[in-house]
Amino acid sequence: MRACCFGRRAPLHLKQIQIMCTIDLTAVVHIDEITDSVDDYKEKEVLLRILENFDRNNVAAAIRNYFGLLNEQGEGLPDFVDAEKL
Repeated sequence: MRACCFGRRAPLHLKQIQIMCTIDLTAVVHIDEITDSVDDYKEKEVLLRILENFDRNNVAAAIRNYFGLLNEQGEGLPDFVDAEKL
């Protein structure tokens, strides 16, 4: 007798339940949906988790571009950013 996740008849071990109840979902998610859903107090945590998933050279280039744009717009740069290296 085969058991399933719903209305099971025989006791299952945790490993069996994990295998049987795993479903792969594919979804299109727009960046705006992610950024708009992050609370202010979690922004640093979310940004760090995102950056950790990318190549460090690309992260450095993106950060350099970000602070370069701020500098061009006359925004103040943080102390750790050397404007001459942008």
